[in-house]
Amino acid sequence: MVAQIEIDAVRFAREAGRMLRKRFRTALEVEYKSRGNRDPVSIADKESEEFLTGAIHAAHPSHCVLGEEGNDLAGADQDMLWVLDPLDGTVNFLNGLPFFAVSVGVLHRGTPVAAAIYVPASPLVEEGVFHTRLGAPSYLEDDPISVTPNPLPEASQLSSLPGMFWRQMAFQGDLRNGLGEVRALGSIAVEAALTAAGSMQYAVFNGPKIWDVAAAVLLVKNAGGLTLTRAQGGQPWLPLSRFEPKPAAKDVLDGFRRWSQPIVVANPELAWSVAESIRQPAVMIRPVRTLLKFARQLPLLH
Repeated sequence: MVAQIEIDAVRFAREAGRMLRKRFRTALEVEYKSRGNRDPVSIADKESEEFLTGAIHAAHPSHCVLGEEGNDLAGADQDMLWVLDPLDGTVNFLNGLPFFAVSVGVLHRGTPVAAAIYVPASPLVEEGVFHTRLGAPSYLEDDPISVTPNPLPEASQLSSLPGMFWRQMAFQGDLRNGLGEVRALGSIAVEAALTAAGSMQYAVFNGPKIWDVAAAVLLVKNAGGLTLTRAQGGQPWLPLSRFEPKPAAKDVLDGFRRWSQPIVVANPELAWSVAESIRQPAVMIRPVRTLLKFARQLPLLH
């Protein structure tokens, strides 16, 4: 059963990705989820999710579906949940940057069992689908992939950090001596998939939603890697092998929709090294803010 689910996830992700390619660099209707023209959602996002939801329901009518844009389905089988990001990297997509993804993760009672991530530009120098299933290797198309083996960050290798990481986090220990060549590609699914494939040595995400990482967690694991997470409030880092819906939600789907936690992905030794080197930024940022405020009050020198 899981093998067929993986096959279907790959097919659905590829078809949705090719739909997006037809919309790429065309005029699109865009709405915004947040003030200040932030968090855009385009007609391409909606079309992709509608296609994915319909295809899943046709093939697996009893399964549940959770989509970023809200096309949820509460099927009879509450144990099986497909988690969709129909267009991860919408801002890239709208600006003509070909770093985006279609992410399809399948959970059984919260545990990832199948995954497919379509990207239009891959290490194959063409479109491709990263995919895996429970108990199997991870692949990019037909090629097996694996995380990098280095136990500490290498200066010459790529690392994925949030675009504003220097304002959001500080580092101690091994990472103080070098983070590697930092890249922020604007798509969590792409960056996590590239980490699974060894193009990135590690990736850190501040607070992804479940649709950003539902596929990536299993892809990284089956590529020999580890995903670490922690709850808010400075709790210790722990391996993430199962998603737990947030309490006080109106139903299970709503509980999963509310899931959001920081993530580190890499090979196991490097993941622990990176996670344990991250500390709260307030100690570092507040003195800088105070200094800048003081500097603005100084008279200009002529």
